[in-house]
Amino acid sequence: MMEVIKDTLKEMKKAIDQMSGDEIIESFAKSAYNILIQISNTIYGKDIRKENIDNNLKECHLINSFENTLQLNELFYLKEWTGQHEFRILYDTDQQPFLQEYIQFTVIGRKNLVLLFETTKNALFGCYLEAPIYINEYGFAEDFDTFVFSLRSPKLSKPTKFGKLRSFGDLCHFSISFKSDKQCIINVDGAFSIMFPLNEVVSEVNPNFKVNFKNALDSLLLGDDIDFALKRMFILDSY
Repeated sequence: MMEVIKDTLKEMKKAIDQMSGDEIIESFAKSAYNILIQISNTIYGKDIRKENIDNNLKECHLINSFENTLQLNELFYLKEWTGQHEFRILYDTDQQPFLQEYIQFTVIGRKNLVLLFETTKNALFGCYLEAPIYINEYGFAEDFDTFVFSLRSPKLSKPTKFGKLRSFGDLCHFSISFKSDKQCIINVDGAFSIMFPLNEVVSEVNPNFKVNFKNALDSLLLGDDIDFALKRMFILDSY
């Protein structure tokens, strides 16, 4: 438990060095929330669910919040692949800041997360993170069972899941990473990088995507696009 707290405090210190006063207060609140979750998981084996949380920490029901973004058949595939039955939105770029630090504080200490990305061309893809997310000193999280998926793209006949190949060398046990370059919001190792800002063609598919994942072709993820513009990002809690 002390290691969890130490890691979280270390990440808080990094973020504080680059933040204004209001951002520091917000990040402290978010980090304290994550620490309480870990303490609860260790002692009681369950999450603390905060009552009356403010808009920045609210968890919305999936169907109501997604409106027309996620179709019912796409939701069916997510349930089948993850083995989870319920999803809640923890983070939405339409509601919260599109910042690396904010996203990192949202995911740290959590497990069974779905990261979902929608492009300006209406492609919809993401990844599933099963193991609890703890970021090491190099900015990486480890998860052998993470996978990437595409729900909607120009050359996709049906939603498709891509599991990591064990031949993905020494990196096959990594899931996501946060780079020192804050313009890189989040990197899904071997698959794609999400860059700042939204709605500009700055994010990119990893050129070795089809080598790192089973049954993967670059065209299945986003059509012929290697570089793309992200319109919206969600982080979903699943259970």
